[in-house]
Parts: sequence; structure tokens; C-alpha cells
Amino acid sequence: MLADGFYSEVGLSDSLSARFSARRSGRASAEEGGVLLSPMPATVTELLVEPGQAVAAGQPVLRIEAMKMVMTLPAPKDGVVIEVAVAPRDPVLAGQRLMVFE
Repeated sequence: MLADGFYSEVGLSDSLSARFSARRSGRASAEEGGVLLSPMPATVTELLVEPGQAVAAGQPVLRIEAMKMVMTLPAPKDGVVIEVAVAPRDPVLAGQRLMVFE
């Protein structure tokens, strides 16, 4: 934000903005209990894990592509992959569930 000739960073700290931020980044929020969401409309290009596989927080689990840009999404927490809700070549929407972790 520009005010009086100076740029300042402005942030919201309510629970709604935190949930929106988590959805946009593909991270899971505490309320969602380990659900990986798509951060943008894209196409799934590669699954890097399968159901039943143990993962560490931050481990790459899925790749998506949007407008020739490939994005690798990490596991939101330590755990086990319970469900993979997509397959390679599937189109996904922003906020769509991709994987569930225990």
C-alpha cells in the first residue's frame, strides 16, 4: 500500500484470511485436517506418492501445470497418504481437494 509516499505492507489476521491464504498456497489448514488443496486452476501432471505411503511435511507429493508453469506441491504435514483424489491429466480448480493425509 502506498501512503504519504511510503510503501507499507498491510496484512489481515482474522481466521477467514488465514483460511483463504492456506487455500491459495495449497497448504492444509488445521480445520481441514491434512487436506492438500489446489492453489490455482491447473492440470495434474505427476503423482509423486501413492495411498498408504508415509510422507514428511514439505516432501513433494504432486505436480500441477498451469500456463506452461509447473508447480510442485508439498505434503502439508507428517503423516500417511490416505486418499489421492486426482490422477495425471485431470483438470483441477482452485481450492479443489487433491490429497488427504492422516
